[in-house]
Amino acid sequence: MGQRRVWMRELRAMIGGEPLTPFQRVAGGVDYVSPLANVGTLGNYSYINSDLTMYLHRLPVGEWIGYESLGHEASDGIALGHCNIYDVEGRIGWGSACAIAQGTRLPVKG
Repeated sequence: MGQRRVWMRELRAMIGGEPLTPFQRVAGGVDYVSPLANVGTLGNYSYINSDLTMYLHRLPVGEWIGYESLGHEASDGIALGHCNIYDVEGRIGWGSACAIAQGTRLPVKG
């Protein structure tokens, strides 16, 4: 499917009506790394997130957060996806997602 990009702005409060901080917007949105990077060639998404990580070299600015898929690797039902993360001033870091294929039974090694 090639590289995918999206800009997002969360509209709902995270904690009891308190306005979202830019950091909360990134932390909540990093969940979108996996669907952006791990989507199949037919546009299908068949993975369940098992781990999300974000690394930021500075705090974000503003309400809009951008995600740009960088890569996807998968084998034996396990996928890794990576995205750059942006705010209105430029790149602020990257996020990664480890995901497990839905409906796939992996062998258990003892």
